Amino acid sequence: MKKLHSITMTGGAFSRGFFTPGWNTAAFTDGTTLYLKEGGIDSSVAECERQGIDCTDYKARLAEASKPFKPSEAEESAELYQHHYSYEKPVALCEWSFSYTFGRWSRLVTFADGWHGYTYPKR
Repeated sequence: MKKLHSITMTGGAFSRGFFTPGWNTAAFTDGTTLYLKEGGIDSSVAECERQGIDCTDYKARLAEASKPFKPSEAEESAELYQHHYSYEKPVALCEWSFSYTFGRWSRLVTFADGWHGYTYPKR
């Protein structure tokens, strides 16, 4: 039985007055591919299942990848946060935010001097 390995989504294109619709490509563990009409991941997986293709491993990997992205235990338990040129203990901790620019988690905090904003925990 064929097993689904990955789904690649290719968007449509508009060029010189012509529109080319997008498509999805399903790749299988045996090296073959299947072209599907443009749509979401769910519709592509449903079409593969309708054709008798085993999608269990793919759906398990998709569920694992869809888990919420969250700070590590070390970041979560940090007590000191960067403030000016040193690290201090804030008086209030709020929500976390991931900075794709710096590649690390920052947290909205308030310090004793009244400064309120996002800063990084001491690693």
